[in-house]
Amino acid sequence: MSDASRVVMFVGAGASREFGGPLTNEILPKIVRGIHRKTLFGKGQKHEQERKTLQRLLEGLMPGIMAVDQRYVLITEVLSLVDYMLLSAFVPAPMTQAQELQEGRMLLERAILDVVTGKKIYDRTDDATIPSKLRDLASWMYGVGKTCSFALVSTNYDEIIENALYWCFIDKNAPKKFDGVNESINFGLSWRDLPTGRVFNPPPRYQHSVLKLHGSVDWVKCDLCGWIVCNDDYFFERQQPHHLAYLQKIGADYKCNCGHGPLRPVIIAPSLVRDIRDINILAVWKAAFEELRTADQWFMIGYSLPIDDYAIRAMLIRALQSRGTKDPPKVDVYQHGNSKETEARYRAFFGPQCTYHRKGMREFIARVVDQRMFLAAAPDGPPATAHALP
Repeated sequence: MSDASRVVMFVGAGASREFGGPLTNEILPKIVRGIHRKTLFGKGQKHEQERKTLQRLLEGLMPGIMAVDQRYVLITEVLSLVDYMLLSAFVPAPMTQAQELQEGRMLLERAILDVVTGKKIYDRTDDATIPSKLRDLASWMYGVGKTCSFALVSTNYDEIIENALYWCFIDKNAPKKFDGVNESINFGLSWRDLPTGRVFNPPPRYQHSVLKLHGSVDWVKCDLCGWIVCNDDYFFERQQPHHLAYLQKIGADYKCNCGHGPLRPVIIAPSLVRDIRDINILAVWKAAFEELRTADQWFMIGYSLPIDDYAIRAMLIRALQSRGTKDPPKVDVYQHGNSKETEARYRAFFGPQCTYHRKGMREFIARVVDQRMFLAAAPDGPPATAHALP
């Protein structure tokens, strides 16, 4: 066991990539491929029209976009162009209306969510299909929280890593199986449950946190009362709630208790012009800052510390500089590849307390999870059985 009372695991797209999630430079190619193959958004005439609208937007912004290798055109560039034009009241082409640009922006956001949730490495409705390494990681996260305190801080929309952790808290025999998760994990915000209307607040004595800085595919928001609304039943179903939100389904099971519908997805899309104002997201950022500020150990996994992500970089440096008399945290970076630029940024940013590893999540699992670091010397049992996955 290592000497730490609070552990933070900060993950980016590279952490989910080990388990099948897309990297940032893979998102636009997948969107374009989905347009060409007519698989993006789904089947039907309505979705075909949406694909054509999105293609017109992309070609209006970048006329040669369909003819180049889209891996070299980041989705960040496209979103930033759209957001800048919307902010400046410009349009990209003759006869284009501002309303069309706004519609295209929504379709682009929706396409991102489709791509992020499109490839399933396991059936999230069945914990038995979780890959063994992801299961080991989930059991380690659970065990660290029971031993000291654990926070997963994520910049990802997908829920690949945290879904595996949730199974450690789920009681299949309970009337509402997911309440074990809701009552144990701090999500950094309060939210309203559907269909009961029950409000869940961060637990008073939590030991596990899951803090999604840019929102999540399983969150939706009510624009009338302002609450994040979650229907736990969607965890056990194959269809993600954001699909229903974009399709504007309004039914008894998909309308806020205040009476408003449709609900809408909650993500902070990767744009350089983004402005985080949502009160729910701001609460998550505040909670993440406090976890970082008080932690003894930071694990930075699959996050390249990009130069344009000023909000996160500012939060990290504030967390380092506002610790009072508490010693700086030990910072271990697990990044896949030999990028000298990324390593230099980390070493410049964190100084001598930074240890840099070059094999990403796979190395983290081998060095930390498999070695049972930060777990009690004699827990209830090994991580895989200390709280057996149902």
